Amino acid sequence: MNSRQRKDDNLHITLLGGRLHHGFKGREGCQFLKEMLNFYLRDVIPAAKTHQQVINNNISKIGNILSELKENVQNCHKFFNCDLCNCRPSPYIEKIYKLYETLQDKGVYKAIGELNIFFDWLQKYITMKMN
Repeated sequence: MNSRQRKDDNLHITLLGGRLHHGFKGREGCQFLKEMLNFYLRDVIPAAKTHQQVINNNISKIGNILSELKENVQNCHKFFNCDLCNCRPSPYIEKIYKLYETLQDKGVYKAIGELNIFFDWLQKYITMKMN
């Protein structure tokens, strides 16, 4: 078993924990959504690929869902009526990347394991924008 295949044993560390969900609140919500989608699509999904076809099929399905979502929010002004998005990375995404890189290979397991947290944040954000 290579280092990528070791399971996440850092149960006391959460990649998407703490107050990072505040990134979806306020004016920067749309920007943070795009950054989170880019994080998963550029970093996590490609790194999660293995030599096991069954796992790759599931990872590809997740990647396809995230890609479709990204296409639907490319123009956040149109879909979510957001304020202007920044070009600078949000401090929230910087914290996520820093911890992800600190965890090295295990960061992939952490990010995949916490997809449910990201989806929960996303659902709350969309609900907030619809109200």
